[in-house]
Amino acid sequence: MRHTVRVLPLSYIFHSQIFLGPIVRIAPNLLSFSDPVLLPEVYHGRANKSTFYSSWLFGNVSSMFLTLGHDEHAAKSKIVSPCVSLQLTCRLLAIKLLSDLANSAR
Repeated sequence: MRHTVRVLPLSYIFHSQIFLGPIVRIAPNLLSFSDPVLLPEVYHGRANKSTFYSSWLFGNVSSMFLTLGHDEHAAKSKIVSPCVSLQLTCRLLAIKLLSDLANSAR
């Protein structure tokens, strides 16, 4: 399989930022920033999801794992996280391995 990547020249990106502003989308999943101070404005942990994700909601009720607002998501995540923590998963895996070992010894 062959992949072709179209690389935009830096001069094109530079001129685009002069005319379009300090943040320019140069690919569907790639933004170019001329000012690093703006990075936290776009990429931060307390962001709310866009309305794009609301198409997955059924009615006005959001599920446990699909919430648009950060605060609501954080509250729901706080409830679920102890049940799916790495520490608990490792403990349960150790119990399962010991149980399998004991059953195979019989």
